[in-house]
Amino acid sequence: MDRHAGKIVLNGATSQVNRWLPALGDGYANVDDRSLSDLLAFSVGFGRLIRFYDLDDRPDGDWSGFFAADPTIVLACIAALRTDRAERAFVDLQRQALEARHFAPKFERLTLMFNAVVQLARLANDWLEGLGPQPQSPTARLLRAQLVAAIKASLGPHLRRLSAYAEGAGQHDALGQPIPLDLAGFLPIWRLTHDCPDASIYRGASRNRRIDHACPAIHALFTQCLDTLGNLQARAHSEFDASLDTADHPPQTALYIAFAELFRTAQDTVNTVSSRFARFYYHDMLHEDFRPAQPDSTYLTFVLAEDESVTSSSVPQQTLFAAGQDASGLDILFKADRSLLVTSAAIVRLRALRVMSGPLIPSDHAAPRTSDVIQRVLGTEITTDPKATGAWPTFGYAETGATDTTLTTPATIGFAIASPYLLLTGGDREIKLRLYYSQDAAARLAALLAMLAEATGLDDAEIWTTVLSQAFTLQVSTVTGWQAIEQPYDVRLVETSVGDPGFELKCTLPPAAPAVEAYAPDTAVADGANPDPARPTVKALVNPSPVLIGVKPCIAEVYPLSLLCELDCTGWQIETHVAGLTEVQLSNTDGTIDASKPFLPFGAPVVKGSYLEFFHRELFVKTLHSLQITITWFNLPPNDDGFDGWYSDYVLGMDGKPQPNLFDNTVFKADIDVVDPGTWQLDGGDALCLFRTHSLDGMVPDCQDTEAAGPLCPSTCYDQLTIIARNAPAYYDPADSTVRIRLVAPAYAFGDDLYAANVLNAVINDLPPTTPTPDPPAFTYPNAPWLPQAESVSVDYVAIVADADAGAGQFFHLTPFDGFDSVQPPVASLLPRFRDPGNLYIGLDGLAPSQPLTLLFQMTTAGGDSGPLPPVQWQYLRDNLWIPMAPEQVLSDGTNGLQNSGILSLALPAMTGQNTLLGSGQWLGASVPRGAARFPLTSHITPHAMLATWVDNGSIDHLAQPLPAHTITASVQDLPDIASIDQPMPSFGGRPPETGRSFQTWIGERLRHKDRGILGWDYERLVLEDFPTIWKVQALPARSLTHGDSPGDVLVVVVPGPNGFEAMDPTAPMASADLLARIHAMLVSRISPFIRLRVSNPVYVRITVSACVQFVNNDGASIDRLNADLVQYLSPWFDDAARAAKAGDYASEDEISEFIQTRSYVDALITIRFDYAPDPRQLDWYFLTTAPQHNLTLATTTVPTFDREHA
Repeated sequence: MDRHAGKIVLNGATSQVNRWLPALGDGYANVDDRSLSDLLAFSVGFGRLIRFYDLDDRPDGDWSGFFAADPTIVLACIAALRTDRAERAFVDLQRQALEARHFAPKFERLTLMFNAVVQLARLANDWLEGLGPQPQSPTARLLRAQLVAAIKASLGPHLRRLSAYAEGAGQHDALGQPIPLDLAGFLPIWRLTHDCPDASIYRGASRNRRIDHACPAIHALFTQCLDTLGNLQARAHSEFDASLDTADHPPQTALYIAFAELFRTAQDTVNTVSSRFARFYYHDMLHEDFRPAQPDSTYLTFVLAEDESVTSSSVPQQTLFAAGQDASGLDILFKADRSLLVTSAAIVRLRALRVMSGPLIPSDHAAPRTSDVIQRVLGTEITTDPKATGAWPTFGYAETGATDTTLTTPATIGFAIASPYLLLTGGDREIKLRLYYSQDAAARLAALLAMLAEATGLDDAEIWTTVLSQAFTLQVSTVTGWQAIEQPYDVRLVETSVGDPGFELKCTLPPAAPAVEAYAPDTAVADGANPDPARPTVKALVNPSPVLIGVKPCIAEVYPLSLLCELDCTGWQIETHVAGLTEVQLSNTDGTIDASKPFLPFGAPVVKGSYLEFFHRELFVKTLHSLQITITWFNLPPNDDGFDGWYSDYVLGMDGKPQPNLFDNTVFKADIDVVDPGTWQLDGGDALCLFRTHSLDGMVPDCQDTEAAGPLCPSTCYDQLTIIARNAPAYYDPADSTVRIRLVAPAYAFGDDLYAANVLNAVINDLPPTTPTPDPPAFTYPNAPWLPQAESVSVDYVAIVADADAGAGQFFHLTPFDGFDSVQPPVASLLPRFRDPGNLYIGLDGLAPSQPLTLLFQMTTAGGDSGPLPPVQWQYLRDNLWIPMAPEQVLSDGTNGLQNSGILSLALPAMTGQNTLLGSGQWLGASVPRGAARFPLTSHITPHAMLATWVDNGSIDHLAQPLPAHTITASVQDLPDIASIDQPMPSFGGRPPETGRSFQTWIGERLRHKDRGILGWDYERLVLEDFPTIWKVQALPARSLTHGDSPGDVLVVVVPGPNGFEAMDPTAPMASADLLARIHAMLVSRISPFIRLRVSNPVYVRITVSACVQFVNNDGASIDRLNADLVQYLSPWFDDAARAAKAGDYASEDEISEFIQTRSYVDALITIRFDYAPDPRQLDWYFLTTAPQHNLTLATTTVPTFDREHA
């Protein structure tokens, strides 16, 4: 089944090529249109009218013999044969025979049909007879041989069969009477002896039906004879001119040929009557004159010389530029339309940003919603290499990917907080990041969550928590770079004391993780990758992928950005927990301590007031919320009652008098305070027990309290410290602060001063008593004083800071292209917001303050209808703020709002280069509020451009074709300080003077449509005349662009041509929106105001040919050649006589198959299949074009026929 049946295929639309009508040509209606062969053939017929008479006044021959024997005259007779007229006459006879209702007229017309075949044979007989049996000249002999061959092979057998049919008509079961034929005068070579009658062609119940049945057989004989004469005629045409130059013509023939040649002069004169009358009518009656040439224009760009002393240069108005010479040797010159200031300003970066919106649930486009939400943001980096080829969407791609000139990736969007509270160098670390938003933002969020709850069946809080748990990638700064937090973070919904909702992101870092600190603080420059090199930072980057929520079958996906972009930020809070921070700097009364091995925390000897100090830089750059200090002791007394047992033999006090209970586990007291405090200090309360004991009864937690006697715990944890916040003095340096643990009791410390007295006392007590006792007590010496040793000191702490606290830190928006912006809550958004969905950013360097700048945009047309494009807002970046340019700052816009190639002239104000949104430098921006995908593509943006127009000095030959790009490279006058001149694009707008055929085409169309659009023919010719860059036009009446048949609507579909100055895909050329709008405006002024007109680009359906082909040279080069030929043949711009003869059918499957099989390098077509994209069955109208690449394979064996498959 034909997939195109019932469809409107536009390939046969009216084109610039077929506007010309043959009737407009000077030779279409000549007074005397006879050719030389007609004039020479006339001699034979005229010679038959001039007769000889004998003495009895009877005709005795004529003059025809004087001419018929000359082979040139015979060739002329053959060439002058009007086979088309003979065919039309025969077909008319056959029609009359079939239409006749009575036998007599039917039989008469049948007889005429028989004799029409005889007349064809008689022509060949007369030509052969005229040449004679023994011609002398080589031409005559060759011609006679050709005639003999034709008679023997085709004409003779056909004539004999015709004679048999004529005799067979006389049989009673045929027509009942023979058909009379005049076969007298035929030469013997025809072998027209009496043939057996043949009545096989007469079938039917009646004689009328038998005649009807015989007509096709006679038509077949006529066609076969006519084809044979046609072959002879083709040879005669090729040999006729050569025969004129032979020197063997008889005198009478030579004189007649000379007369005919001279007659053609008079013939040419008389044939000018029609053209002279037409010119009289055009110029004298209509007062229409030839239309003058229209000058073409071109764009020129300039580069300033690389000289430090040169900051600018001017190109004056009227400066001439040489573009070579035309075919007649005249110089082609262009002049500058206006002056131009050339500076050192250059484009150093190009970027585009697309904000993609859509339904909240991307997979459910039919879901009810109030409006689309933001789904993704894509950033495109674009090369600025002027030699790069390839166009890109002006406002960025809608999908990620890479081309030769661009790289499109999900834009980096998020937020960051830089704060000293994030300085976390070791231990087990936990970061809680809380962000709060307003009630208004919560209401907007709730509306979206309700839609997701309806789709999944989950409650709002569960959905919000699920999305948040996958919404971010968290990173923390280290001294060498950024460390991604690998473990999933926890999410908790929170709120402030005043009721603002928020969420908490909690992440952990194990001891093995790198220290969180400032990233390269001495060398880094602040950018989006490192917004605050001086402080440790946490970044939260939004996940660009959708998040799955719910369980089957109620499952949905949502982009985190769709929800997060609704949030503002009323505040933030950071809470850090550190456990086991051991990398502290220790010192004691004696000096610095080496903590890599057991050490003396209070020095030696230990006295009351000995102390242990420790310092860590992260403790004093923040205000602590809680502090816990743990000392792990070394070599504690091993006895079960601790110090009570260890010092049990110490009975003498410092005054040498007995003193009970000198030592137990509770007597060692210390106080803990901060030396040189900054933003916090410890409450100096009661002294703390230095040691802890194990709990023996299980009533209290182990090692949380101190019993007088009991086993000592290996470590002491001071977790009841009270922290008091304070204001640090202006001169405060955190490096000066330490935490000091000072021994305050007992006065005799660890008994070093008591040891000698108590040993002496023990010795005295061990002397023999004066009165012997039966059971003296066992003698023991006192233990040596225990010297405090420790293995380590570790710190646990909690620090909490909010955005409103002094020194809390800085909140940043992380923007695309490694940009950032410093903001401070309350802010309008948690994440950076983008006003427009389509954005183009142009990075400049070398701009002088407040200078004019011209930018040449080279656009490539893309798809789009005639609907108006949204306005483009130009802006410039100053101090991280996009400032819209005032209308008066846009001096001129030749791009018509980036709709076509042209020059944009701007009056730029002073622009700062210290920006962080897009990186340092000076930035121009262009944005559109909607329809970003409908704008043309851009291939290059070049500064310092001007328009130059052709100077009419008579060099009009070049106007027929655009001046090729890069033709102009120099000026006629010297331009100092200009390093180079380039013409980046072909010229445009030129039109040669309309004379001759072009004038006749225009005036002929003008006389028909009267400069008004009534018929589709009128619409098409009006467009093709006013817009010579349009290649094809098709007017579709009563058809809407979107609703199919629609009375009152007219849809005009245009295909731009190769002579446009904008680059485009030759396989699917598209007109720019500006061009469509200009065509629309032109037509609207010439049609009824009640017509609803739309002008559109075609809907292209690409044909992919999949074929297995046997080539003459079966190699890969033949595949490439056939692919290139197919692409060219099926492209809209290709035009040759063979394709033109097929009109719009050239793209049919049969014609494509024939095209492949008729290539000289193709031996056989084995199989073929056609694929269409998009499917034409889903469309009402479309234009068939080629795919960029076809699927062609080499055949391994030769197959004589091919099989067609349908995709």
